[in-house]
Amino acid sequence: MNGKYVKPGLQSFYSAEQVEAYLRRISFNGDISSLQPNLTNLEQLVRLHLVALPFENSRLHYAADHEVDVSPQYVYTRLVEKRMGGSWCCGHNGLLLGMLRGLGYRVFASSGRVNQSPRSEEARDFTFLSHMVLLVQLEEDHSEPNARNVATDTSSRQQTYLVDVGFGGTGIVRPMLLEAGTIISGSAPPEEHRLIRGMHPDSSFGETEPSREWVVQYRCGLHQPAWTTLYMFGETETYTSDWIAYSQWLCAHPVALFEHNVFAVRHFIVEDISATQGEMPLGRLVMTGRSVRRTIGAESQKIREFATESDRVRILREDFGITVDAGEVRNIKDAAALAP
Repeated sequence: MNGKYVKPGLQSFYSAEQVEAYLRRISFNGDISSLQPNLTNLEQLVRLHLVALPFENSRLHYAADHEVDVSPQYVYTRLVEKRMGGSWCCGHNGLLLGMLRGLGYRVFASSGRVNQSPRSEEARDFTFLSHMVLLVQLEEDHSEPNARNVATDTSSRQQTYLVDVGFGGTGIVRPMLLEAGTIISGSAPPEEHRLIRGMHPDSSFGETEPSREWVVQYRCGLHQPAWTTLYMFGETETYTSDWIAYSQWLCAHPVALFEHNVFAVRHFIVEDISATQGEMPLGRLVMTGRSVRRTIGAESQKIREFATESDRVRILREDFGITVDAGEVRNIKDAAALAP
């Protein structure tokens, strides 16, 4: 990572009691007092976070001010303390950033641009800096069992991993070694993610290594055989004020997916009796438009349809764990509104 070293002992914006409550919220069953900041525990924390806490934008539509608050204490209260639902990228990754620092991990946040045309590499259309990711450095000389082209920085004996629990949908579900060519397994076979170096199509610079950014790509067997770009990101550190500004701007200028949809994603563990070793695959429920789809790998089916706000609010609560107060339904914007 261009010689950057994340210093140890960074202050978390969460107390030790809040970190313990978060671990209970995501059903971490290990010994909290002896939890070590290593790759194995990082993988488990990411997986548990994804399963326990939904990705969603309900506040954009149902809150009176149509704001998605991503300040650390608000996110903690909503997701952990009151269990009212989830958040989008800055809320999720900001929460995990604070928790990881509270557990002794060396981690910082950076920003990225989402590709709004993921089906076409020729017509990539990137947003402004609207996405947030985490970069975690580990002292230990670990290997990544789900990756290929794993390289170790033998000079510093450290490795850097991309962590992202806030992309939703087809995002990564495990730490990803920050090494060009890394490929990791996705939520369920045949999903995979790849990390490469690349340039923004409007970049003013030539194709030189210092000018390149990191690009996360996705493929899924015959369903999506070609690598397609999900987002790109850099290594410049961002801070709480930046995440809040990203979220405020996105609320005022939402991308089409968020503007016209109450969007929600919840991961779940697939009880695969054929899996004799290793972790169980993950599936996901996705609400968009007037339906909910259940996806496991390349298999996807519509499991619910609805036509009224009352049905949507009920499904948000029952299937995604998202609470919308009865009085808030009237606040929904016309673009996404359904019949009462």
